[in-house]
Parts: sequence; structure tokens; C-alpha cells
Amino acid sequence: MRKYTIVCDGNSNLSLEDRNKYGIKMVCAKFELDGKLYEASPDYKDMSVKEFYDQIRNGKRITTSKVNPSEFEELFEKIVNDGEDVLYIACAEKLSASYSSSLIAKDNILKNHPDANIECVNSHNATYALGMMILDAAKRRDDGMSLIDNVNWIKAHDQEYNQIGTVGELVYLKRAGRVSAPSAFFGGLLGIKPIIVSDKEGGNAAVEKMKGKKKAFLHMAEVVKQYINTKDHKIVYMNHADCIEDATEFANLILEKVNDPELKVEYHIIEPAIGASVGPGTLIFNFYASSKLREDFNK
Repeated sequence: MRKYTIVCDGNSNLSLEDRNKYGIKMVCAKFELDGKLYEASPDYKDMSVKEFYDQIRNGKRITTSKVNPSEFEELFEKIVNDGEDVLYIACAEKLSASYSSSLIAKDNILKNHPDANIECVNSHNATYALGMMILDAAKRRDDGMSLIDNVNWIKAHDQEYNQIGTVGELVYLKRAGRVSAPSAFFGGLLGIKPIIVSDKEGGNAAVEKMKGKKKAFLHMAEVVKQYINTKDHKIVYMNHADCIEDATEFANLILEKVNDPELKVEYHIIEPAIGASVGPGTLIFNFYASSKLREDFNK
């Protein structure tokens, strides 16, 4: 079987340790602050986590840009020249233009390397739900699964990777252009917390509005309890935007509700590209679940 390299987006939140362990290559978007461009890496190598989120807390607007086709082309060509094929597992096309950029790069590479096999897959996921997919794909590859079989497996099971979360303050979504100014103002006064899940295409679907953090946490924990798959998976992942206390509180509530002593939680900081849109205080709980979750909440 011909070897293949797995490529991921920065917003998969995969750590440098995991990327090195499985030989995963990463492409990252950029973010702009005060006219200067930085790499939107989950490693936060250009700016510390606290500095990044404090800039948003202090009223700065951070904008982001997609990964260009030329960046994909450069990486794909290097992998192909090294004698391997490519499996790129992209952030949901509904949330990011990176998938479309990768297809342009693929076409350009194949003009000069017609025998190469480059597969670009729309994951219908983001943040660590995407990271979970990529790690699982790397493990299947290392167990001997072919590139095409891995692609087919991902497409058949992408709805089983899920997330549920809420934001810290609606004002950050307003600055990023995600909600209107009146909605942010009145929602903030009332302490409204939107409950957000992934829809079938991987977009963000606000399915409930709860008044207050405690009620939001309790409601989300009940949803997780109803749909989570702990029979086959014993690790879940909490993404947070510089709010470890809230993340721990929410995770502990989920563990209490699910009541599986073997279930473990890993914590990861939300990377800059998504963090710039959702703002500090955001929580995203990523877990393996029945695909029925997306069906029930997106009718």
C-alpha cells in the first residue's frame, strides 16, 4: 500500500505533540491585529493565549483570513515529491473557505503529478470534533487502512463526531459580525446564553436560548447524557477560550450526569481563528455521539 500523509487545519486544535506523533501536517489561517498578521496556530507561538484573549476583552477587533490555494499547493507538492499521497481533512466548508482552496491546489498539483492521489474531504466538523476525526484517521492509517477506505470511513461516520457549546458574551459575536447589535445588547442584559450544536453540514446552529450560565450548563449536560457514545469511546474534549474555571465546572457537570467512571476529559484552548469570532469565555464540548443528535436538533 502506498503511504499517505494526513493534513489538517489549524482549527482542528491538534497539539504539536499529537501532530508529531502521527506525522500530521498542518496549514493555518492568519489573524490580523492592529495591521499586523499572525499565524492562527493552536500552538499560540506568535502571541500568548492570555494576550490574545485580553486584546478582545479590551475591545480590539481581530479579523481572520483563509488559507490560500498556494499554501496548500506548496505543502501538497512537497508530500508528493517525497513519494506519498495526501489525505486532507478540512474544516466544514460551511465555516471555512479552506476546503475550496485545497481543491484548487489539488487540481494544480495533478497537472504536473497525474499519478499522485490527493483526497480532500469536507469533514462537516470544526474545533476538536475535527481533531478527533483526524486522530482517528491517523490511527486507522497506521493500522493499515488504505487512503480510499479511510476517506469512505470518514464520509460514512462524520455525523458521529459532535459538539455542543455556548459563548461567554454576545458582544464578542456582535463585533465579529455574527449577531446584530440589538440582539447582543438585549441578550447581554438578560444574561442569555445561546446553546449551539453542529448542523448536518457542520455549521453552527443555535438551537436553544437559556437565561444564565448555570441553566445553560445543565441543559447542555442533559443533551450530552442523552446522545453520548461512551461504549466505544472513553475520552471527550473540552475546548475553551481562556476560561478554564468554567470549562472545568461544565465538564464536571457532564461527568456527573453521564456517570461513567472510565470517561476522561482533555482540555484544549480554542485556537485563534475561531477564538477571534466567538470571543473569550466560549466553551465547546466535543464528543462521540449518535448521529441522531444532528437529526433531532436540525429538523
